[in-house]
Amino acid sequence: MRLFKEHDGTYSWRKILTSIVALVFAFATLGFLFGLPELPTSYQAIIAGVFTFYFMKQTLRNVKIGTKE
Repeated sequence: MRLFKEHDGTYSWRKILTSIVALVFAFATLGFLFGLPELPTSYQAIIAGVFTFYFMKQTLRNVKIGTKE
């Protein structure tokens, strides 16, 4: 799938794992709304860490520090 590939055509494990975590998060959120028990705090911290890593890396990839124009 093109969704999980980088610009050079290689598969991005970061995108694949973030998609899996997003599915787990969606399932846990919907499950909690319908009566399943809440995820433990440690699980929530891991999910938040993966999301933070993904979006921060995407943001910081475009930042240039100390370049001359």
